[in-house]
Amino acid sequence: MKKFFSILFFTFSVFSLKAQVTFSPATFTAIDPVTLTVDVSGTPMAGESEAYIWIFSNPSVSGNAALPNKDGSVNGAWGNSAEAAKLTNVGGNKWKFTFTATELFGLTPAQLKDFGFLLKSKTGSKQTPDYKPY
Repeated sequence: MKKFFSILFFTFSVFSLKAQVTFSPATFTAIDPVTLTVDVSGTPMAGESEAYIWIFSNPSVSGNAALPNKDGSVNGAWGNSAEAAKLTNVGGNKWKFTFTATELFGLTPAQLKDFGFLLKSKTGSKQTPDYKPY
């Protein structure tokens, strides 16, 4: 049993080191403004001069009308991201984006279970992996 927990702790520690996403505040609800910060080092987006978010609701849910899968209002077209989706560079490969989930998805708090996103170039030729679900 001790060995199992040691392996579990090690696995979690390694996963945590690769975590590139932070939120401020650390805990939030669907009606709270939240800033996400992403370090894109080690992804195809590293070194890019601009980054755009592609964000979507309820990625862990499918086929449930009460919890719709909906793109964020800022997404625009994949090959030509909207300026509203542009992130702010906070130094090096770190980018931030501030949003309120109910406004971004046009859903009520009861309709939001989680969300996911990725960062991409304006044209979508480069992107990070999906970060989900949050």
